[in-house]
Amino acid sequence: MIEGKVEAIVVRLCAERCLNVNEIAALGTFRQSYQRLRERIRDNKKLDWSNAKHEEYRAFKEGALFVGGLLFKGYEPKHLASLLAVTANEWEWMWLCPLQERREAARKIFDDAICQGMEF
Repeated sequence: MIEGKVEAIVVRLCAERCLNVNEIAALGTFRQSYQRLRERIRDNKKLDWSNAKHEEYRAFKEGALFVGGLLFKGYEPKHLASLLAVTANEWEWMWLCPLQERREAARKIFDDAICQGMEF
């Protein structure tokens, strides 16, 4: 149920604006980190977030902060390519990569999403 609400937030943000590559990287990262958190809770597995500097915990918090910032601003009209890029499967393995790698991936994923979006 909660994951559905997170997905609704992702869709809303993508529908309300054309995300730039940094926003796509941040939102895709948050979406994936939230899914990992949900899976660990579902499977009753421990999260090794023993301190505030833990890599996964930090990535999750950064994403949550970024999404919160996106929610409280006015944005441009809908853009399918943003939604396709944010929900791309590449984020499953990219969400813990260094920021520069995520940005480069976001550019490629977004370019692919634009092409994919034009096929509809």
